[in-house]
Amino acid sequence: MSGAAAGAHVVNSLVTGNASGVFGGGIDVDDGTLTLENSTVSGNTASSSGGIDSDFGTITLIDSAVSGNVATGGGTCTSADLSCAGGIWNFGGTLTLIDSTVSGNSADDRGGGIVNQLSGALLTLSGTSTISSNTAGEFGGGIWIRSGTVSATADWTGSVSGNTPDQCSPTVTIGSTTRGA
Repeated sequence: MSGAAAGAHVVNSLVTGNASGVFGGGIDVDDGTLTLENSTVSGNTASSSGGIDSDFGTITLIDSAVSGNVATGGGTCTSADLSCAGGIWNFGGTLTLIDSTVSGNSADDRGGGIVNQLSGALLTLSGTSTISSNTAGEFGGGIWIRSGTVSATADWTGSVSGNTPDQCSPTVTIGSTTRGA
C-alpha cells in the first residue's frame, strides 16, 4: 500500500537533552514533513545532525529556535563524508526559517549551524530569521553549502553573522548580501 509521507506539526514545545549515536539528536525526519511553531530544539547531541536531521524532508520553523546542539562526529564525519551539522542537516529537502533562529550550535567538523546538501536541497530565510554564534571545527560555521540553493524572501531582515570560523562556506549571496568569511 502506498501512502503519503508522515508529517508532524509541533507547537509550543521543547525538544531537549536527547542523544543519538548517528543522526538526529533531537529530531530525525526521513522523507516527511515537520513544522515547528513557537518551539525550541536545544541541548541535543549526535555524531551528525545534533539538533534536526532531515533526509528529503520538508521542514518549516516558525517563531522557533534551534540552539545549543552538538555534532560530535569529528573524524567519523570526515571519513564517512558526513556533514556533522550541529544545528540542522538539510539533505536533499526543503528547509524554511520564518522569524526563527539557529544559534549556539557546534560541529566538530563542518556546518556548525546548518548544512545544505544535495542538488535539490533548498534553504529559505524569511522575516527576522538569523543564523548566529555557531561554530565548526573546519568550515561552514554558520552554513556549509555542500550543494543546493540558499535564498531569502523579499521580507528577510535577519542575518548570518558571528559564526566561527566563517559565515558560509563557500561564499554565497543571500538576498542582496554576499556571505562568506
